[in-house]
Order: sequence, then C-alpha cells, then structure tokens
Amino acid sequence: MSQYPYDRFVYFAPARGVVARVQSAWFSTQHSFSNRIRQLRTRLSAWWHRGKHQPLAAFDPRTGQPVLAGIPDGTNFCRTRHGRATILWSTYGSGGTCHLCLAQNVLTATGRRIETSQPRRPHDSGDGWIWGRFEIKADDVALIDDPRAKPKYDPDADPEATRQEKLLATSPRFRAAVADPDCARVAFLLLSQLEWFNVGDRDELPALSGSIAAMIAGVRDRGEIYTDYKFGATTVGIPEADIRRHTREIHDIMGELGWRTHTAEELRLKARADFNSRVDERIANWNSLAELEARAADSCEPTGGRYAEIPMLIYEGEEAWAEQLPQATKLMMSEEYARRVRHLVATNRISNDEYRILTGSIW
Repeated sequence: MSQYPYDRFVYFAPARGVVARVQSAWFSTQHSFSNRIRQLRTRLSAWWHRGKHQPLAAFDPRTGQPVLAGIPDGTNFCRTRHGRATILWSTYGSGGTCHLCLAQNVLTATGRRIETSQPRRPHDSGDGWIWGRFEIKADDVALIDDPRAKPKYDPDADPEATRQEKLLATSPRFRAAVADPDCARVAFLLLSQLEWFNVGDRDELPALSGSIAAMIAGVRDRGEIYTDYKFGATTVGIPEADIRRHTREIHDIMGELGWRTHTAEELRLKARADFNSRVDERIANWNSLAELEARAADSCEPTGGRYAEIPMLIYEGEEAWAEQLPQATKLMMSEEYARRVRHLVATNRISNDEYRILTGSIW
C-alpha cells in the first residue's frame, strides 16, 4: 500500500487460464518494447531540439556571465563553451544574473575532467566529496579545491528541524553507525520510507525525507548534500546480511530515542483494512456501471481517459484474501470491469470526474 511502503510491490491480480497468462506475457513484452522506443524518441528529440531550448551564448569573462543578447525571449536555459568544457545556465527568473546548472568536462585538481552541478569532486577514497569553487575562463573551466566551501550542518540553527532530527543528529550511536556509507543509505531508506511514531506522543511528527537526507549528509561530514540520499539512495551493492545488520541497528537506535514502527500485527490489520476498503470501493463502482451504461452515447464531453485497462490492483501478501472472495466479487475485480469502463470512455457516457472515481485516477 502506498501509505505503508514495507516492501510491498504492486502487481495485477493472478491471471487464470493459459490464454490469460499468454496475453499477460504478450502485454508485458509489448509494454517493455514501447517504453524503450519512447525513451529513444525522447533522447533523440532532446538532442534535436537542444539548440532551440538551450541555445549557445557568448561568455563575458568580466562579469562571469553568459551574454543574453540574441537569446530568444522565454528561453529558460543557455549554454556557453569554454574550450573542452561546457556550462549549462539557467536564465529563468534570473533578473539578469544566470545560475550555473551543470558544468561538463570540468578540469579538477587530479587532472581528470568531470561533469558536475555543484562545485565539488569525488573524494579520492570514494567516500565523500571535496568542495571548491569554479574558475571559469574563456578557454576552460576548472574546479579549484577549497575546503572552506564544504557545507556546514547545524540542526540547532535550522528552525524547521524536528525534534526527531535533532535527537538523531546528536546521538553518538547514530553518528557512529552512519559513518559507514552502506549503513547511511540503509538508514535513509528506513527513516524516510517507514512510518515512524513517538511511543510517548503519537501526535509528534517525524522528519520529512528531505530533512532526513540533509541530516545524514551533515552528520557524516563527507561533503555530501541531501540530494545524494533523497534522489540516489538504494541498497544496490550492499550484501543482504549487511542490510539486515544495519536495519537492526537503526531500529535499536530509534528505540533508544523513543521511536518505533508498526508491529507485524499492526501492519497486518492495516493492510487488511486497506484491502477491504479497496474491495468495497470496487463493488460500489461496479454497481454504478449499469446506470452509466444506460445513458445515451455522447451525453458527456470526451474525457480523453485511456488508463482503465487493468484489473483492480492487489499487493504482495493479499493473494489469499483475494482468493477467498466470492466469485461475483472476483468478477468485479477482473478485466471485465476495465472492459466496461473502457466502453463508457469510448462512447462518451461519463464525465472526467466520474472517470477519476471509476479508475481511482487523481488526475
């Protein structure tokens, strides 16, 4: 369930029969192929239109800024070339001052050239970053090491820092644990994806994922920033035994600080309540289809909806509950429901609001 992300993965209700399984396999193959074609088309389109959306501009060494004369109005980005290096600038809301978004082929102190959106380079140890400053010239862009540029973290100076965030940041055991880069990744995923609550005060709010990411990056003091965790943290490459060990450690630390997640029984009850709610909603929607089908064709404006092609979603661990349902309810959860909704869409018998209700779409 989306609100209780405990390693639950969405999938479709089990298809029954050989024909259904073959159809499912064919659909999966077609979907994968179409996605690859779409991705290739997107990349080609981006390359083809880069000149239009990211036009080249001259660079003024005196101001350290691109020259916007000749750049079409409404353009949000431009590029400047500096020998082997290229900089992508943001012109949106700049008020005449552009902001560096991405620097490519930047020369570092090691002699290597890198691509970076921040004035930093990977640490030689592979764990962390060395910060500095960009030196932009007409014929090159260099990243000059400057330890003073490394961000400083102080939760007490952040008015938006939660009590949970401050407790973790000042916990010696937590600071020692996340010094291990693998544990830091596991800690972020656990703290941001699980639902934590204060044992003594259920109303106390936990830290948001961005704050957790910034806190872990700051506590580690390796030159990392919140985006390194919020948009890039995975457990890929971490042995399963280490993931389990780090998970136990974080749960123990949180327990010492007065926080915990749901027990297995609490999760089971929440999962069952959520499943029953979705089934009841599907039954109500199914019972409304006959009245909608009795409408005249073209009685509503075209919805443009084309996303009712799947049966009701169930989640890992709910198969037994789904199999225990009456046969009539299983039919309501099947492709038959999607077929009837598609017909309503194709014949313009339902409004946009009705389409969203029937399909569970929020758009």
